[in-house]
Parts: sequence; C-alpha cells; structure tokens
Amino acid sequence: QVTKDPSTGYNQFKTGKLQYVGLSGVLAKNLKNDKNMVTRETSSCYYLAFNQKNRLFKNLKIRQAISMAVNRDQLTKKILGDGSFNSQSFVSKGLSINPKTGKDFTATTAKPASMTYNPTKAKALWKQGLKELGISKMHFTLLSSDEFAQKQVSEYLQSQLQQNLPGLTVS
Repeated sequence: QVTKDPSTGYNQFKTGKLQYVGLSGVLAKNLKNDKNMVTRETSSCYYLAFNQKNRLFKNLKIRQAISMAVNRDQLTKKILGDGSFNSQSFVSKGLSINPKTGKDFTATTAKPASMTYNPTKAKALWKQGLKELGISKMHFTLLSSDEFAQKQVSEYLQSQLQQNLPGLTVS
C-alpha cells in the first residue's frame, strides 16, 4: 500500500494495517524513543541535477553558489530528522572499500569544498556568475516528487536559495 502522508502511514502501522512505514521530519523526531521505531541506514543519495543545456547552469560559479547556499546539516537534522546524514559523494559510506588503500571509497571521492555551507562565498560566486552571464537576477523551477518528505526538502531548498542568493527566484 502506498501512503504519501507519514501520519496516515504511522496510524495504519499502529493498527496493524502496515508492517513498515518510513518516517521523517517532526514525526520521526517525536517517535525516536518509541519501542517500535527502528532506524536503518540505507544506500541512497538525493541530489540536485542541473540542466546544463540551459546557459545559466553551464556556469560553474552559479552551480557552486547554489551548492554552497544550502545548509545540509540543518536539512538532515531539522527538516528530515530521520537519521539521514550529509553525503560527500554519490557512493554511500560503508558501501565499498578501495582494495589498494583499504579506505572507504567515499573518502577518496568526496568533494567537501563544494558541498560545505558557506553563504558568504556562495553570494560572491553568485554575483560573479551573474556578471559573467550579463544578468542581475535569475529564476528557475525546482522539480521534485510530491512525497511528503520531498515537499519539505523542496520548500527548504527554495527558502535557503532565495535567502542566500540575491536576485534568485525559485518556483
């Protein structure tokens, strides 16, 4: 059964209609001490993909500014609140080991500089990128699923980007 609303899913779980329900946000935080709550790490990664056929997203500084304008710690801890953690790579931590070095593959592929929340540097890169493009403002549409947690993430991203990048409108 597909249930888009976490509260409905949890209620169905409590009445025995579901054996499993994924929780996030406030509900996950409120139930973290519940005896039925089990947290498991999964190998999944969510990311923003830029349409680089669009001349605006071909600009590296624009893409870097967008990346640095998002507070990933706040996103994972306060918005999702489900035990998610920040990834520095497409490969999930603990999934693969480099046979030559014995190190986690994530450690060798991480790009922390471009994924660190730095609104000051993001603004500077943003202004440089806009100047290179010969524009003073920008608009783009953020596409996302209508699943509950993804809606929350999309709203958070919209807020962070518009707050940290002057002249940006996200719909």
